[in-house]
Amino acid sequence: IGVCPDCGYAGYIDRPKEEWIKEFYLSGTWDNGSSEKKSNKNIRRVAHIKSQQFAGNREIIAAVKKFGIDRSRPVCEIGCGYGETLGALKEMGFHKLFGVENAPHRAETTAKALGVEILCAPFEDKAVQATFTRQAPFGLIFSSHVLEHTYHPAEIIRCAASLQNEGDHLIISVPYFPGELSMMVIGFLPHLHSFMPSSLERLFNSQGYQVLDT
Repeated sequence: IGVCPDCGYAGYIDRPKEEWIKEFYLSGTWDNGSSEKKSNKNIRRVAHIKSQQFAGNREIIAAVKKFGIDRSRPVCEIGCGYGETLGALKEMGFHKLFGVENAPHRAETTAKALGVEILCAPFEDKAVQATFTRQAPFGLIFSSHVLEHTYHPAEIIRCAASLQNEGDHLIISVPYFPGELSMMVIGFLPHLHSFMPSSLERLFNSQGYQVLDT
């Protein structure tokens, strides 16, 4: 593990190649759906989304309300999972909703439940970016506990910036480095990165974003 003494970022010095990480998610190694069917928690989540009763990520929903995001503008979630937050935004009146999700069965479930376009591929994938460029600019791009899984976080933020105009909003939720168990940082490979507020701000600033709230 390497740690930046200036901003507090931490990440793996030795790690698998980028293509291995992408295949880890897309092939079902990370989550092929079979375990969800046996898990009461995830069964409830699927039933929850099918019933159109959405709670979503409370912090993200609160930020959307606080900053008065235009509900007529396109919105994209990076790593939408089962779509709880997209569903909550749909209930709030947002109707141009898009998402990306690397787990095929999650992408399929969310697309069917919400009736929105969910692309099953990495956000930075060229085909995904081409599709989203046709919908841009996005008034809001957001993700919850996804950035720490990506191979090149700066590329994710760069791609997001390319799809937005000045004044548009990016909301990112990640684990707080000092609050993570040490074994989650050292031994849980899917979390390739750990962030401090200062490291996130430096990352956002490098792509033209100004931090409004933490």
